[in-house]
Amino acid sequence: MELIFVNVAVCLTLAAAAYGLRLMTLPGAITGFVLAALLWNYAGFRGFLLLAAFFVLGSGATRLAKRRALPRVAAQAAANAGAALIFAILGWTPAVVAALAEAAADTVASEIGPLLRGRVFLITNGREVAAGASGGISVAGTLVGLAAAALVTALAVATGMVRMGWSPGVILAAGTGSLVDSFLGATLEKRGWINNDGVNLLGTLAAGLLVMDLLS
Repeated sequence: MELIFVNVAVCLTLAAAAYGLRLMTLPGAITGFVLAALLWNYAGFRGFLLLAAFFVLGSGATRLAKRRALPRVAAQAAANAGAALIFAILGWTPAVVAALAEAAADTVASEIGPLLRGRVFLITNGREVAAGASGGISVAGTLVGLAAAALVTALAVATGMVRMGWSPGVILAAGTGSLVDSFLGATLEKRGWINNDGVNLLGTLAAGLLVMDLLS
């Protein structure tokens, strides 16, 4: 009972802070609270720490890229953390880490990549496109995204959530999931068959499933 109280209290505090800082809308904060509490329940405090690390990295990147970023809504919270929760319920710990690492990689690459002013290419055909274009990738953006994934993975290793030897596979899966995200953005999202939240969810799912295959 005491652990449940701590879980709820910490997650509620984080959600309230996110709402108070205008990082999330009220429905987004409520959704984030539920996801964080459930992830803590199924993946333990270490799983919650990874979610918090993603949130800090993502919010920091967004604030760095834009002085007045729009608060994240409920669908965005679910898209970024929903796959990790599914994997936690299944007991697939490496997939939880890979999914959150991919979410961090994609967010940081999307926000910080355009600031680095490198050439951006459409993932489907290699044609140069404007920075920020859906499905666009760059060397600089990819590298900062991998760095974000590595930070989340390092935290998982430091807390004993995954083994050190698993970290290359987790980072590779996260990076691949981010590329899947970009590919879907350039194809399905561009055609209007799916929105950005759906693309983000599928990217995190791909990362988690890939790492389970790599480690099997």
